[in-house]
Amino acid sequence: MQSFDQITKLFKPPKLISWQTIFLIGLTGLLLAIALIQLGLNESTANLVVTVGWLLTTIGGGWGLLAVLSPTEYNSWQTVLMLSLFSWLTSLLAELVSATDFTVNVLSSFGWIFLIIGTGWGLSVNNVQIFGIPLSPWVSGALLCAFIFSPWANEGNVAPALVSWPIVSAAIAIVPNVLRWNFTFKKPDVPTRQQLALLFVFSLLLSGWLQFYFRLQRWLEDYPTLLVSNFRNSSFVYQVPSERERLPQGIPLLVAAETEVEQQLNGMPWPRVERWLLNVEEQLIPIERAAKNRLDAQKERDLWTLRARTFETPVGYDLRLQSIWLGPTSTAEGFYLEKTCLINRQLPAATPIAEAEAAEAEAEAEQPPTPLGTVDCELATDFVEGYPTQ
Repeated sequence: MQSFDQITKLFKPPKLISWQTIFLIGLTGLLLAIALIQLGLNESTANLVVTVGWLLTTIGGGWGLLAVLSPTEYNSWQTVLMLSLFSWLTSLLAELVSATDFTVNVLSSFGWIFLIIGTGWGLSVNNVQIFGIPLSPWVSGALLCAFIFSPWANEGNVAPALVSWPIVSAAIAIVPNVLRWNFTFKKPDVPTRQQLALLFVFSLLLSGWLQFYFRLQRWLEDYPTLLVSNFRNSSFVYQVPSERERLPQGIPLLVAAETEVEQQLNGMPWPRVERWLLNVEEQLIPIERAAKNRLDAQKERDLWTLRARTFETPVGYDLRLQSIWLGPTSTAEGFYLEKTCLINRQLPAATPIAEAEAAEAEAEAEQPPTPLGTVDCELATDFVEGYPTQ
């Protein structure tokens, strides 16, 4: 409630002509424009109210920002923020006149340093809190991490910046209580020590959870098949609903095996087809190796294995291709994917022959033609929980 009272006091107009009055009129105009748009009233009137509202809000906000940041004395947090603004402007000017990178970086660094000191000082002096928690160390820590890691320049720095933020903020809050300006140690009282210890432990816990979040996201990028698992019973993982279907990496293995089986067995003489099926596990070794090299998630290649089982039917064989997941799952049973291919035999189609070969064909007609193999694989891929039986 203290922070709410501070905000109320800040925006309460001290007199009729003030930046608070202009800002609140502009904000009221924006809310009125939203109401007019929702009610479907005159569009031109709504646009006019929006324009006037934005104009008044901008004028009032700018005026208020200058009033708040105007230094009351030289030794104040407003002066430090003005030095930060001056450093940023000189850095921009140096960049426009094609100064050296060293000069630009030094000026911008001073801008960051003054911004961190001024912001933390201002929040501390005004005792800005949310739910009883002082914002000064947390905002200063966030600005310091942004300055050190520069996450906007490199996306890979976002994770270390966020993970370091709680610890850096705790250090900013703890150091002034245990260290004097002349770098000599001081011993805080018992209640303060308890608060600092709790703050340090809380920052470690928060940093650990942030680190765990980024580690989990990295695992899911390296091993996307983990998304197939059910996280409903997890106490710390929440699976965000998504319309995108989560496909395990075992499907490309089955597709590659299906394509290779069709290419090799379609049109092959039936005796050779049976010999091929007799040694199907050896036949799948080069197919599995080539398919794993084409997986999008290369780190999963050793967590999948390809297996085939054959069952004789009255007209041929059923070939069941199975890609088995060997990695971790949310249940102890695991899972595997299965695709069935029907391998049947049929006689070769008759071809026209010349009349001179008719007699020879009639002589050879006593021996039946050798049937050929045909492969027809199902489109569906079955998801089966548990490991396949031998």
